[in-house]
Amino acid sequence: MVRREFTRAFKIDAVEPVTKRGVSVVQAARDPDPAESVRRRWMRE
Repeated sequence: MVRREFTRAFKIDAVEPVTKRGVSVVQAARDPDPAESVRRRWMRE
């Protein structure tokens, strides 16, 4: 199985609801991609 790679811009867009609008990571992760654990890791980057 090939691991998917995401651009930095995509990661920033994915965590923006959490960091700027106060949406919980769980709620943001209900969007189809990427998963909650991935968003949490990106927030630490």
